[in-house]
Amino acid sequence: MKRIIIFGLIAVLAVNVSAVQQAFAVPDDAVISASCQTVQSTLTKIEKTDVVSRLNRVRSYESLLDLMFAMNARLASNRITSPELSEITAMFEQGLDDFRNDYNYYDDRLGEAIGADCVNAPTDFYNKLTIARSARATLREDIMELSSYIDSYYDELGKISEANKW
Repeated sequence: MKRIIIFGLIAVLAVNVSAVQQAFAVPDDAVISASCQTVQSTLTKIEKTDVVSRLNRVRSYESLLDLMFAMNARLASNRITSPELSEITAMFEQGLDDFRNDYNYYDDRLGEAIGADCVNAPTDFYNKLTIARSARATLREDIMELSSYIDSYYDELGKISEANKW
């Protein structure tokens, strides 16, 4: 009897999960067309604020990279070897290049979504919006990676400081 009840509950949950997945699938074209111009207006505002944010973020990252290079050179001039710091610096520099490239890709995809004819081609607009959203998620991953390199550099510098009793 308990098995029948458990299997019954599992069947009901499976049907409900399937219904929920369908409900969160691509919205109806009429729904997209009705609200897309408002969405595009919001995306335009996001695009403008993203430019400022990107410029400030890249400037900060470039300043940090310059400081990393300067510290590595200073350590080398004092005959303190630290291949770990050099490796972290190289990874940070590559991560910054990836961030720049990924941002350009994101900005292009966002521009495509903003410029799409969402009233007459709502599915195309939705697909472009989904791609832009995915590209933005990639940017977040890039930022998290760069932050981890900064933390690693700081930790390694602390180890060197302790070892050399500054």
